[in-house]
Amino acid sequence: MAESEADKVIQEIASAIWKQREQGEPLAIVLGSQAGEFYKNSAFYKELEYWIPGFQEFSECNKFKRCYEVLNSYHSEQAIDDILSLAAKAFPRREADGLLAKLVQAQFVNTLIITHIGTALEDAIAETLKEPHYYEPIIPALAPNNKDIYRPHSRTSYRLFKIFGDLESHRYKTAERAFTLESDPALKEFLEAEFQKNVVLIGYNPAWDRAIEPAFLASEKILWYVNEEAPPPHSQLAHMLQQRQCNYVIGPQGEYSAFIAALSEQLGRMPLTRVSGSPRVPGASPERTNAFISYSHTDSRHLDRFEVHLKGFLSDDSLQNQKRNPLNIWSDRRIQKGDLWRKEIEDALANTKVAVLLVSADFLASKYIRNYELPILLQAAKEGKVVLLSFVLSPCNIKETELANYQVVNTMDGTFLNLSRFKREALWHKLAQQVFSVLRVV
Repeated sequence: MAESEADKVIQEIASAIWKQREQGEPLAIVLGSQAGEFYKNSAFYKELEYWIPGFQEFSECNKFKRCYEVLNSYHSEQAIDDILSLAAKAFPRREADGLLAKLVQAQFVNTLIITHIGTALEDAIAETLKEPHYYEPIIPALAPNNKDIYRPHSRTSYRLFKIFGDLESHRYKTAERAFTLESDPALKEFLEAEFQKNVVLIGYNPAWDRAIEPAFLASEKILWYVNEEAPPPHSQLAHMLQQRQCNYVIGPQGEYSAFIAALSEQLGRMPLTRVSGSPRVPGASPERTNAFISYSHTDSRHLDRFEVHLKGFLSDDSLQNQKRNPLNIWSDRRIQKGDLWRKEIEDALANTKVAVLLVSADFLASKYIRNYELPILLQAAKEGKVVLLSFVLSPCNIKETELANYQVVNTMDGTFLNLSRFKREALWHKLAQQVFSVLRVV
């Protein structure tokens, strides 16, 4: 495809995205596996090229396709997980992920449907959005055939659907763990509905992403196919594209990073009008009653002990009084199997009056805590809506974080575990007492 022709289609996509945003209907973007962490990943290729004669002579798309075939043929589930995890850690930050995050922030896009299983794009979005609770990654594998997860939530403005799952949680389907739409009718119904709208499909790979092809149905809406190569001529996707209004960006400008950069440049030339900044999210509860406990699951045994001290404050009388003034001590242990865990945590955070942070190196290293829970709690603390109580379990870098500006119940030196049992119990008692003092029930 000539460069001028590709530029023309990119301008067309930018105009469509702009128009739909002005109409309050942001465009859905579908990101295939070639928009993810493993495509052109040298650490990933190094693990697999031994099995592929003439590897360096293939096109980039075919290199990636052959890597999938090798994973599927020669490696166990554990080996696949090890290879993908190692490659994800070696993956550098990309400017394109940050640019796409800014398009989300500017409300050009409110739905991202992705087949790749890494977290680079999620991390970029979490860093970019000023109100992280407006953004919700949804992993169908965690709630199969559950229609509720596809319904927009009143507090969520942007949603990212990780169709094939999530590498970090080890809940994903790819290669040996083959994914099929038929196994999840609710997901299939959702994708069929979304794909019949105006859609931009970026970085599709015929090996890695084949499982989503049945969800592409005939439609009067436009599908823009953005890729370095055209789809295989006899594939189901190519057949469907022939029956639908479809425009293409094929060649170097169809590569994910190049396309997102060009699209951002085109949108940047258009003057901002009615929509700007982050949207107001309705439905937040003005009354805060929760005590929220944030912790790393590695530190679960410490939460066990703290919960014992919390129960010691709940006498029979106080339990009866909860009928009039309910007391809600909340941690993710409250989530039952089958619950919409993201919504449960979101609702708990929105109603938090005092937050207990069981701080350790594992706590500070947790992406979910760092990118989701802490920004919400810190913002609420700045606004005077939440009291933060940090409790340092072991040596860590808390002094270099924003948590150092708020109350630390014990000390920051991480010597808690070296204390005598009596002194540790006294500190747990002190922490529980402060929680109940904030909640005004003692």
